[in-house]
Amino acid sequence: MACWKARAASEEEQRSRTKTAPAPGWRSSSWASRVQSCRRCRHADPSDARSGRPRPRGVGVDDGRYVPLALPRSPPRVARRAGGGRVRPGVRRAAAGRAEAVAVRGARGRRRRRAPLLHASGQRPCHLRHRSGPARSHAPAPRTPPHRVPGAAGHVCLHAGAAKGARRAARGVRRADLRRREGSRTSFFRGRERPVRATLSTVPQEVPMAFFSAMILALLTGSLVVATLGPAAAADTPRRGGVLLAVIAAEPPSLDPHQESTFACIQLVAPLYSTLVQIDPYSYPKIVGDVASDWKIAPDGLTYTFRIRPGIRFHDGSPLTAADVKATYDKIVFPPAGTLSIRKNAYTEIASIEAPDTSTVVFKLKFSSASLLNNLASPWNVIYPKKYLDKDPNYFKTNVVGSGPFKFKGHTRGSTFEGERNPDYFVKDRPYLAGYKFFISPETTVRAAAIRSGRAYIEFRDLPNAEVEAIRKQLGDRVFVQTTPMVGQVGIAINNTVKPFTDIRVRKALTLGFDRSTAGKVLYGITGLKLVGGLMRPGSEWAMPDGELQKLPGFWRDAEKSRVEARRLLAEAGYPNGLKVVLKNRNVKLPYQDFAVFAIQEWRKIGIEVENRPLETAAWFNDGQSTGNFELIVAPTVEYMDDPDQFLGRYVTGSTQNWGRIADPRIDDLFSRQASSLDPAERQKLVAELQKIVLENAYYLPGLWWMRNVVHLSKVRNYVAPPSHYTNQKLQDVWLSED
Repeated sequence: MACWKARAASEEEQRSRTKTAPAPGWRSSSWASRVQSCRRCRHADPSDARSGRPRPRGVGVDDGRYVPLALPRSPPRVARRAGGGRVRPGVRRAAAGRAEAVAVRGARGRRRRRAPLLHASGQRPCHLRHRSGPARSHAPAPRTPPHRVPGAAGHVCLHAGAAKGARRAARGVRRADLRRREGSRTSFFRGRERPVRATLSTVPQEVPMAFFSAMILALLTGSLVVATLGPAAAADTPRRGGVLLAVIAAEPPSLDPHQESTFACIQLVAPLYSTLVQIDPYSYPKIVGDVASDWKIAPDGLTYTFRIRPGIRFHDGSPLTAADVKATYDKIVFPPAGTLSIRKNAYTEIASIEAPDTSTVVFKLKFSSASLLNNLASPWNVIYPKKYLDKDPNYFKTNVVGSGPFKFKGHTRGSTFEGERNPDYFVKDRPYLAGYKFFISPETTVRAAAIRSGRAYIEFRDLPNAEVEAIRKQLGDRVFVQTTPMVGQVGIAINNTVKPFTDIRVRKALTLGFDRSTAGKVLYGITGLKLVGGLMRPGSEWAMPDGELQKLPGFWRDAEKSRVEARRLLAEAGYPNGLKVVLKNRNVKLPYQDFAVFAIQEWRKIGIEVENRPLETAAWFNDGQSTGNFELIVAPTVEYMDDPDQFLGRYVTGSTQNWGRIADPRIDDLFSRQASSLDPAERQKLVAELQKIVLENAYYLPGLWWMRNVVHLSKVRNYVAPPSHYTNQKLQDVWLSED
């Protein structure tokens, strides 16, 4: 049934609507306030009141912006417009006890551009017709479930909220108060933030707005709040069902964690897989079993034996056995030709992997290892079915067959990624969620706006302090912020095989010209980058002492003295007037772009002109990791735990993570010795010496260590943010409360 056409009912009604205060964060000229007709629910197109074209039923006006009102059905009437002139049939007149809607022209009277209604996928306008039934009004309420279309299987229309609007009218809620309470609406549309009349949520159940019981909070030094959400925090009975909506900043190059090292991969697919052992989600860095029920280490430290839990099945129904674990680790440790394994160097001590029976896996070592168990707990080492690896070792770059708490549901590149509950998961009564869905957007403001508006419930990686404070100010107790030090830092890889960076004097000039102390003060609020340190996290047992660090180039306290020395070294190397270079970067704003801007400004002070060249994630990995097609490239070093094997392997000759193409036999020797040392004091000494060689020779330019803000709505329960955004991503214990 087509929507009724609406025209102005009275000048008094027009004035009452146009005087309403604008909603926070809205600008009258920043978005297209007209919407195309939806062929599914037959909404008409709002237009200029003088144009004579039809308007959508149930739409009012606020300072040039259409404000939706929900209507009950009523027969058409013929009315006369205040001030003269006939109004077309179909305009509704007010009646006792009945909601009323008029479409009037905005105060500014400007005509607006068209903007398509987004479908539930966020990709296209909807094109199926509804069956006959009540006409539905456009409504912006993101927390009201979208109506399902009878007869259109799986279709969810984004025109929602008629019932909610009627309830508001019955309660006498003023629209101005409502807007102040709910804030602006935003959507993912071409990477920009703009208000729309559609919600991205496709959760089929209604989410009420009642306030829920407070969770356990712990105060961190400063003004940031850490919410402690471990098992003890789940004092309330976990609620089953609901889809966790999350935002993420990038599209992964592939879906194979064995070949990737980006959050954009592991956060999406971790809930779909199991690992042999894992880091305890509630007690970092304790190691607990996943598919391994228990294990033992031989007295000589050269044999590790794991027993596999019975009854585990992959999502295709096949059983998970020791043969699958062996095939998985053979791919990681001894990759076949044509298959990338970027963590191969972390397992140099492994001589062989055996599966003597269906429930036992044995790792035999060439020499004792200080970190093997930690390395086996890597969230990247997901277990694949052997039968697919036998056919194609690269099968899982584009396919997903796991045994995790969720099953793969769908993936639209650059837009969304979805998983649904695995009813056959081997952990009893898990998971609680019915599914999860990620919305992909590289724009920080878009992701933050999604959380503010309730279209997304969490960002697992990070949001800058400025956005965090804005969200906290708007949502108050409806949002939690967990802040932890990040097991990672953002720095710059220098291509040691390309001139002029083959010259140590030029590399030293670069690191001397970067003022880390000032960078921490400037960048912390907008990126979370704060702490000055070497190649291991400040405050960890492996960190270099401040006294030793400040003797190295780039870490002097006197920034001007460092710049003078940098200019001298450049002149000595044959660049008295400076030089021009290209800095390649990832097109993700947080923290890549802001960090690069600061570095470029710093280098300009010593005569180095730098061009910042952002790349898509896949191209960035290709140029940095695969081909070495760069001079300088922003290259963070982020790992899942504080362990020298993880952080320092990237400086070893031939390592797939050695973006700078460093080749120094001293580093190779020190890395091997520290990896096999079982004496903590001796290992610490070797690690410090290795760090010193890298920093003295400026093989890599470390920037700042990260502080991580995990922002989520208070309805997200039982998630604890670890120091790494790679771990605790399976979501098996997470549940959603009713607000």
